[in-house]
Amino acid sequence: MSTRILLIDDDADYCKSMQAEAKTFGFDLVTTWNLADGADLIRKDRKIMAVILDGRCYLNEDRQEPVRSNFVVHAIEKIRELEDEYNRVIPFCVNTETPEEFKEDLMGISEVFLKNKEHDTLFRHLKDMI
Repeated sequence: MSTRILLIDDDADYCKSMQAEAKTFGFDLVTTWNLADGADLIRKDRKIMAVILDGRCYLNEDRQEPVRSNFVVHAIEKIRELEDEYNRVIPFCVNTETPEEFKEDLMGISEVFLKNKEHDTLFRHLKDMI
């Protein structure tokens, strides 16, 4: 049985390629394109064991709003709320095209991976965290 993880990323093609790659590591990758839907999915599906966050993404279903550069901050806050609400630990990491924008601020909080280049390292990290 594979381990279920969530990817919150607004690029549908990237999500599909990550789903295929995740299977090779024993993960069942489910995806959403915004934080609100991701939080709802975590609430409904207690089998989700970890979350991968895009660096910039939508906060809610309104595609008229731009993707947010502070998405990661909002996502971490939401994950912490869900951890408290359900009395569980939800490991997470950030997967972005611009890791240099996040590494210093997230040091000690979250690992940051280079999107499209460090998938092996990312999936190994999640296995260790879970």
